[in-house]
Amino acid sequence: MATDTALYKSPSTSHVVRVTAGLGVTQLISWGTVFVPPPIFAASIAQDLQIELETVFLGITVMLLVSALVGPTLGRILDKVGSRQPMIYGALGASLGFLLLGSAPNTFVFWSAWIVLGLVAPLVLSNGCYAALSQLAGHRSRRAISSLTLFSGSAIAIFYPIAYFLDETIGWRSACLLFASLHLFISTPIFLSLIPRSKDAFASSAPPPGVHRPLEGQRRAVAFYALFILMAIHALVSNGLLLNFINLYEAFEIDKGVAVRVIALAGVLQILARLADILLSGRYPATVTILLSSLLQVLALLAILPAPSPAWIATLVIGICLSNGLMAIARAAVPLALFGTRAYGEVMGQLSFPFNVMSALAPLIFAKLILASGPMAALHVATCLSVVGLVACFCVFETWRGRSGKRSRSDTARHSFRMGADRHEDVISDDRGRSVPERINQP
Repeated sequence: MATDTALYKSPSTSHVVRVTAGLGVTQLISWGTVFVPPPIFAASIAQDLQIELETVFLGITVMLLVSALVGPTLGRILDKVGSRQPMIYGALGASLGFLLLGSAPNTFVFWSAWIVLGLVAPLVLSNGCYAALSQLAGHRSRRAISSLTLFSGSAIAIFYPIAYFLDETIGWRSACLLFASLHLFISTPIFLSLIPRSKDAFASSAPPPGVHRPLEGQRRAVAFYALFILMAIHALVSNGLLLNFINLYEAFEIDKGVAVRVIALAGVLQILARLADILLSGRYPATVTILLSSLLQVLALLAILPAPSPAWIATLVIGICLSNGLMAIARAAVPLALFGTRAYGEVMGQLSFPFNVMSALAPLIFAKLILASGPMAALHVATCLSVVGLVACFCVFETWRGRSGKRSRSDTARHSFRMGADRHEDVISDDRGRSVPERINQP
């Protein structure tokens, strides 16, 4: 059977590194300008626009909710037309959003700016870059996407002091105009130079040897809805507790300075957890990463329930941050492993909906719960939710294992023989789903 091997191009390592590093710079800019400044600029914005401080913080909530609504549609566009044009428009839209925010004379323009940022957030934040890497990096997508999370995870450490310095020196309005220029003059040229014009230039989505076909039919549906539930619960628990961490410490009458030091240590450990997963990603499947993340969240909560002392609360925060570090990778890598690259943008857009909605609502939900019922009640609720999330995670894991177990012994033996005979062969599938070897460099 003749096969068009042009469809199965494998990108070079240097190409993947260059694309990942370039998109990583855009992630630093996007996460560092959208999420870091509002808490730092909040007092200045409230005073300047004569609004309540809480209203300023609602800006990110509005952006996340708008992003959740448009995410699936933008994901389908990324799959259909490629990532170049949508991401360029996303960077231009982000620049417009910060121009509106920096020049806002009233609350109407203030809210309009956050709505604009919400409309383009799926393109300039993680989902857009994940979709681009899934198209450009071929079978190296998992490690490339995992590496990208190091950039987004470092945004707070880099942009927090920058935003504080800008607020003290040039003011929040000039800082927003500076952020607009970063999207316009740095992110946009990166998208223009690194992302090809034609989808024909994309790397192959064909799996390398040993990688199974994407889930289909009922297994795909079960895995998708289990992931949907898991993403919602994990975002609700982790964001609800971490963003109310100071409130928890004060409720247990623990020194605030200790809380700040613990959260700083936990942030460093979170980045180290991501780095460790990236270095070891070739040794185990992505489903193991998401299982470890869910287990860490449950164990950290169970450990604190008998004795909510400062040491155990520190353990809770460190455990949740480590869980978050792994989940940031798993959110991108697991859909890629289970569902493939063909509709990856749409799947990520759909799965980002529960994550964004719960991320937006979680701080308010847990703040009210702590205020109304006390910190222990909030921890009990979080524990129950995380156990449900772990059950959903096991469902995803078992669905993946069931799919993996379908290969016969003869298939496994043939695959092992091919790997030993020729390291340059890939396993691709014909139109009937049968595995056939094909040389990547065959003319």
